[in-house]
Amino acid sequence: MTTGCLGLWALCRLAMFARRTTKLSRRLLLGLPPMILGLFGLFARIPLECRVGGFQATLDLGWLFIVPLVFGLVGLFGARHEAVA
Repeated sequence: MTTGCLGLWALCRLAMFARRTTKLSRRLLLGLPPMILGLFGLFARIPLECRVGGFQATLDLGWLFIVPLVFGLVGLFGARHEAVA
C-alpha cells in the first residue's frame, strides 16, 4: 500500500515538473508517463476489502489513478504562468 501511494505521489510530481518546463520535448518526457500509467491504472481493477465486525466494504482503488492522469494532462497541455517584464 505504501509503495502504491509513493508511486502515485511520484507520478504527480513528474506531472508538476512537466508544467514548469519550457521545452516541448522535456514536457513530453515528463508528462507522458503520468498520463499513460494513470490511464492503465484507471482501467485496472484493484479491489480493497475492509471488514470491521459485521460490516464489510469493498473499494476499487483504480479510481485513484485519475489524479496523475489529470495532472499529466495539465502538465502537458496546461498554460504556464511566466514572468512578464
